[in-house]
Amino acid sequence: MLGVNPVNGRLVLDPDVPAELGRIIAERVRAFGQQWELEAVGHSGHVRLQPS
Repeated sequence: MLGVNPVNGRLVLDPDVPAELGRIIAERVRAFGQQWELEAVGHSGHVRLQPS
């Protein structure tokens, strides 16, 4: 559903979240020595560095 992929030291989303689920948020995802926050709604997604 999230379609998370590593690309050049970043996380990239290609989400496909069903309308019945609404929004998915994943916090504190560890990758590349940092913590990330992932948010996906439908076919749109955002990746942000988690504040330390």
